[in-house]
Amino acid sequence: MEAIMSQILDLKCSPNDGQIPTVILTKLMLRDAVNKEADYLIFELDLQLHTKAEAEHDKMRKNGDYSNYEFPEVFHITFKKDGNESKKPSAPSNLFDLIVRVLLNVVEVPYWKKGEISAELETGNPSSKWIIESKDLTQRIQLRRIRAT
Repeated sequence: MEAIMSQILDLKCSPNDGQIPTVILTKLMLRDAVNKEADYLIFELDLQLHTKAEAEHDKMRKNGDYSNYEFPEVFHITFKKDGNESKKPSAPSNLFDLIVRVLLNVVEVPYWKKGEISAELETGNPSSKWIIESKDLTQRIQLRRIRAT
């Protein structure tokens, strides 16, 4: 597992500056984590539930009946600060892959990489440093804040 240094990710964004919505969403979540002084920001996809939900969704799409479809909570976003967890409302599962790709593009790690990854991410506006870690990019990616000592 090699550590990779990347460019600084400017967290300044607005819906009118022409950025892709997923990039804006990723920056807003990171900025929120920085402002709340989170120690960790974790993105997790329950892959088993996601696969089951996709199959159910495909079945309903074929029948044209969505009346009883409940979107399961398969994508979880968690902030950790001082050992306490704060979960954000579940997001649509397709956003997991998109957010992971945004983060990996910044740290110049291919999104199709297998196995463990570790890379350093630095932000500006506001400033922060994070270590991005994952054992499986299809299910979980964790950002651990680096504190100045």
